[in-house]
Amino acid sequence: HTLDSAADTVYSVIGILSKVQSIADRTVLMGELRADLVCDNAYTASDLREIVANDVTAANAYVDYRDFYAVINNCNYYLAKADTTVRVAGMKVILKEYAVVKAIRAWTYMQLALIYGEVPFYTQPILKFTDADKEYPKYDLARICDYFIADLLPLTEIEQPSYGSISGVDSRKFFFPVKLVLADLYLWQQDYSHAAFYYADFLSDRKLTTGLVASRVSGINTSDEVTAYTSNWINAFQLPGVEEIITLIPMAQTRLEGGKSQLDNVFSSTDENDNRYP
Repeated sequence: HTLDSAADTVYSVIGILSKVQSIADRTVLMGELRADLVCDNAYTASDLREIVANDVTAANAYVDYRDFYAVINNCNYYLAKADTTVRVAGMKVILKEYAVVKAIRAWTYMQLALIYGEVPFYTQPILKFTDADKEYPKYDLARICDYFIADLLPLTEIEQPSYGSISGVDSRKFFFPVKLVLADLYLWQQDYSHAAFYYADFLSDRKLTTGLVASRVSGINTSDEVTAYTSNWINAFQLPGVEEIITLIPMAQTRLEGGKSQLDNVFSSTDENDNRYP
């Protein structure tokens, strides 16, 4: 099959985004649970406790990286089949989706390398069992950065697609901006001048500035833990329409509607975790 119409590519990109939902929680957990500001407690599940301790066993539920390759293989298929020469009213109508799919693939490989180290690397779609059984070269983070920097550089000036507002959220935020992924790749390469350039270039393009929101601690318990604060600061990360949120992975509000994040049950007190903080 060839993806040679705008409708074909939109449906394919939405399919890729649904695959990205399956790795959303894991990319956050693998980063945050190893950070200095997160610790385990008596209610923490053993799989999460292993991540906090940076001592993950083979039986850990988060070890399996097939979901990442489901994203990658769908991206590879799209990129192999999409006809970027198709024009409507003189415009290459598939080019915007082509660019963001390349950014999604680069971001996914980057997450894989950050979490798992050296990982099998391929850029052509696997469509047969015989192809799946092949030995593919192992790429570490440095090689992945080298490859995708070259892959994304020609696409920096292509605008992101927009499908309007979906559930009150600007659909342009569903994608990883090429310039930001490129900046992250440079950052992990320790090429700080190029990383700074593309971060600044992106902010300049969007005319984005950091917000100034006052915050004040209003409650501390006997263990010197903050129990309350007076601020609208949290709204910057709860309301997807604000400029502080540049990109996001859209998730369903309930399991009945589709892929729902479980991060609230990990980091917050909810009815589902018996009002504990795991």
